[in-house]
Parts: sequence; C-alpha cells; structure tokens
Amino acid sequence: MSDQNRGREFLHHISEKKLELPISPELVQKLFSLAREDSLSSMEDISRIISRDQGLTARILKRVNSAYYGLQAQVSTVSRAVSILGLSQIRDIILSIGLKSISRQIDIRLMDLVGYWHHQSSTAILARELARENGFSERDDMFTIGILHDLGKLITAIFDRTAWVDINALAREKDLPLHLAEQEYWGIDHALVGGLILQQWNLPEWITEPVNWHHAPETSAKDHRPASRLMYTANSLTHRMRGEPFQEVDSQLHNLDMPKERAEEIAEGVVRDPAVSQLQKLFLS
Repeated sequence: MSDQNRGREFLHHISEKKLELPISPELVQKLFSLAREDSLSSMEDISRIISRDQGLTARILKRVNSAYYGLQAQVSTVSRAVSILGLSQIRDIILSIGLKSISRQIDIRLMDLVGYWHHQSSTAILARELARENGFSERDDMFTIGILHDLGKLITAIFDRTAWVDINALAREKDLPLHLAEQEYWGIDHALVGGLILQQWNLPEWITEPVNWHHAPETSAKDHRPASRLMYTANSLTHRMRGEPFQEVDSQLHNLDMPKERAEEIAEGVVRDPAVSQLQKLFLS
C-alpha cells in the first residue's frame, strides 16, 4: 500500500521550496507569450532581453553553433540566431540551459543523467515527428513538451534522495514502469511533480497539461488531450525501443488515428537519427 501522506507532504514541500528556473522570469514569460508569433517585433523584443545577460548570450551562441543545428556559418549575435532559428527553437535552447543548470544539483550516483537526457532527447524528437505525421499544427510545441516531460524525475531526485532510491529499487524488483512504482510507493508520480513545478514557473497549460498527464492522457483537459495522447505515445515508444518497461500504445494510437506500424517505423527512424545524440550532448556538455 502506498504511503499517500508522504506523497502529499512531498508535494507540499516542493511547493514551499519554489524551485526557480535559473533564467529571468521576464524572459520566460516573453518567450512563451511570443514564441508562437515569430513576428519581427517579437524577435527584436526577445533579442533585446537576451542581450542584457552576457552569460546567457554566450551559452545560447554555443548551442546555436553546435553540430545539432548544423548551421553552415558561425553565428555571432543573438539577433542573428533568433532570425535564423525562430523563437520556438530559441525558447527550447533557453529551457535546455535552465534544465541543465537544475540537473547539476543531482548526485550522479543517484541518477543516470546520460540515460535521462537520451530519453528526453529521443522522446522530444519522436513527439515532433509523430505530430508532423498526425497533422498537428504546433509541432515545435510537442518537442518542447518532450524535453520537459520527465522534469519530475529530476525534482524527486533533488528533493527526496531516499524516495528516489526506494522507488527505483521497487521498479527493478517488480519490473514496473517507473510511474507505477511511484504510485505504489507514495501515490503520486513524476508527471504530477513535473507539472506542479512548471505551473510554479507560470508556463502555459499547453505545456503543463500534457506533462502532467503523459501517463494518463484521458484524464487531461479536453483541449489538451490530443497533445497528452501524443506525448504518452512518444514516451511509451521510446521506452519500448530501449527494451524498458512501457505502457501499451494501441489505444492511444487508435485515438490519434495513427497506424501502429507507421508509428513504430517513425520511432525506429528516430532511434537511428544522429540528432538524438547531438541533442543529448547539449544537455551534458
């Protein structure tokens, strides 16, 4: 039987702690309010805000010029980076910088960060490809959600080391997907934890809902259910391709009206895509 009191106490604890994303709140709000516009005025606004922070500027340019983006010429200014990549990709770069900073708080003996970032990278790229296949208009948004979907694992490992170790031991002992081991252990899972932190950062519902419900998409708010279903599918297929315990995907593929064979073909292509390891390196370097 799960210790639900401990789970509730943990949620209260992280709410009180108010973990901050190590990026200017003004910049975060602007990124998520303007990124879908990609207008010239929006790009200029974001470029001005970023340029005030020399450290952030340097880290953005380092990532923009990495192998993952494959640009033919060196980019030396934020305004040029924004004009080439667009606000959605700049948003993802800035989020990756913040997430990398948070992950540095984790004892590497507690979590395999190499494996963690490989899964986040694979799931994000697969979510974007499945969104393209399924005719989603906001494909870049699914990539962003994929990068963030397991944030709750980082938070649990940072704020309750004992619980993280015990949950992983339970998952191995019973050969369970991690979220089921979490629910058995203390009645909550990392999806709920991650969703709570994203709400604290005032990120929009189109991100928080699919993250919160990526293991139970039918519980998601109706407007965000298609994205939650797609994230569930991308996450499950990524685990499956790595030979890890995973949730069945047939029902959600049916809801998405996507043939299973086609989804598996796309997933296998992502597994072989060098972009996965290139993206993973951005989080580890």
